[in-house]
Amino acid sequence: MTADNRYDPLTCPLPGCDADLHLRWDLSAALFREILDETQPITPADAWTAEWHVECEAGHRVLVPGPLRCPCGQDECTAECDDADVDSGDEMRTFRLADLARLRALLTP
Repeated sequence: MTADNRYDPLTCPLPGCDADLHLRWDLSAALFREILDETQPITPADAWTAEWHVECEAGHRVLVPGPLRCPCGQDECTAECDDADVDSGDEMRTFRLADLARLRALLTP
């Protein structure tokens, strides 16, 4: 990749589709009756769960979160593992460097 095209949009890798790719998040927070009395707005920071996927503007989902795994190889992750480049959360899925590597592999011929 040269310096003059580093801001070119990434496009869908599916044959015949050249729509721009986007990383999309889906956030969720449960609503309870007491929320009707609140005086503050609900924000994305209030989400209880989060999911992501890479999708083109034509609607093709080309990458979703990989299987959950602890980078340390343990059954449950410790605090040291939580900052690793692999997603180990099951409710708040995050796009990590391991996911970026998977995207890079998908888009590199």
